[in-house]
Amino acid sequence: MKKSLIALAALAAVSAATAQSSVTMYGVVDTGYGYKKNTAKLPLISGAKLQTSSRGVNSGTLQGSRLGFKGEEALGNGLSAVFALEMGFDSASGATKSAFDRRAVVGLKGSFGEVLVGRDGTPLNEWSGSYKAVDGTDTFPAALDGVDVSGLSLGSVLGMSASYTGRTSGLFYNGAFSGVNVRAVLGHNGSTTKVGGAETGKTNSTVVGVSMDYATGPLSVGGVLQYETGKAPVGGLVGTLFPGVFSYDMTKTDWGLGASYELNVAKLYGEYKGGQVKTKAYDGGAVWGGKLDFGKTTHHQLAVGVAVPLGAATLGAEYAYNKADYTVPAAIIPSSPKFSAKGHEFAVQGNYAFSKRTDVYARIARSADVKLKMRDAGVSHTILTGNTQQYTVGIRHKF
Repeated sequence: MKKSLIALAALAAVSAATAQSSVTMYGVVDTGYGYKKNTAKLPLISGAKLQTSSRGVNSGTLQGSRLGFKGEEALGNGLSAVFALEMGFDSASGATKSAFDRRAVVGLKGSFGEVLVGRDGTPLNEWSGSYKAVDGTDTFPAALDGVDVSGLSLGSVLGMSASYTGRTSGLFYNGAFSGVNVRAVLGHNGSTTKVGGAETGKTNSTVVGVSMDYATGPLSVGGVLQYETGKAPVGGLVGTLFPGVFSYDMTKTDWGLGASYELNVAKLYGEYKGGQVKTKAYDGGAVWGGKLDFGKTTHHQLAVGVAVPLGAATLGAEYAYNKADYTVPAAIIPSSPKFSAKGHEFAVQGNYAFSKRTDVYARIARSADVKLKMRDAGVSHTILTGNTQQYTVGIRHKF
C-alpha cells in the first residue's frame, strides 16, 4: 500500500511538471543525388585547362539536415523559460558534426520577446536567402566569392583566414514590434596565452548584428547589418616558423536588403548583399616595424527571381550577379595591383509537396562568365575564366 502511494505521488509530480513544461523533438532530413562540374581556363598559360567533376549522394541541398530538441516551461505572469539544442548531420553518410553545433541556447521568453544566451545563428546567417526564389543556391566558385578573394591571395600563404562562421556564441534577442520582426546578437569571446609571464598568443572575436523584416499584405521587406572583428596568431607556414611573433586582425561588415511581392499567379523576389573585409598584420616590430595594412576586399551580390505555384508543385527561377574587388596596398606592392572577380548565376528549381512536411525537388544551376582579373600599371590581365554546372534531385522531410 505504501509503495502504491509513493508511486501515485511520483506520477502526480511528473504529470504536474509535464503540464507546466514541454519538450519537442524536431528535424530535417534533406538527401539528394547530384552531379557537379567545374571548368577553369588559365589564359596566361597557353592551353591550360582545369576540370573537376563529382557525383553522388549529398546532404542538405535545400536545408541542412539536422536534429533538435526545444522546450518551454511556464514560470507564471506570462514568463517562460526556453531552450533549444540542435545538431547538424550528413544524411548521405550518417556522420554527425559536433554535438549541438547549430544551436545550444537557453533563456527567457515573454511579452518583450525572447532573450537567449549560448550558441546560435547570427542575424546575417538566418536572414540570408529569405528573399530568394531558389533555396540554397550558390554556384559561384568559393575561391572567388566575396570575402575569399583576400583569403585567396593572403590566407593560404600567410596563415590568415577570412572565413567567418554563420554561428557564434553570445547574447541573442528575437522579438516583434508592430509587425516588425527583429533578430539581434552581441557576442564577444577571447583567450590569452602567456609563457613565463610573457604573452605568446591572443585570440578574440566580436559579433554585433541586427536584422529586421516587415510584411504588409502581399509585400514583405527586410534588411540586415552585421559587424564582426577577430584577432588571432598567424598560422600556416609563417606561424610554424615564427611561433608567437606574428598576429593579424580582420574586420568584416555585411549588409543586405530584400523584398518579395505576392501576385495572384506568382511571387517575385529580390535580394542584395554587400560587404567588406579589412585585414592587418602585426609583427611586434620584428620585421616591418609593427603594423602592415593589407587593405580591404569588397563584395556584392544581387539576386532576382520568381516562384510560380502549380497546385502541389512550385517552379522557381533565379538570376544572380556576383562581384568582388581587392586592391593590394602600395606598402606591399608599389604598383598597387587590383584584383577583381565577377560572374553570373542561373538556377531553375521544381518542388512537389506530398504534404506540409515532405517534398521532392529537382534543380539545375550554373555559374557563367566567371572571371578573375588583375590590373597592374594600367594593364589588365585575365588570370582565370570558368563556369560551374550543377544538377540535383532529392527529397526532404521535416518533422
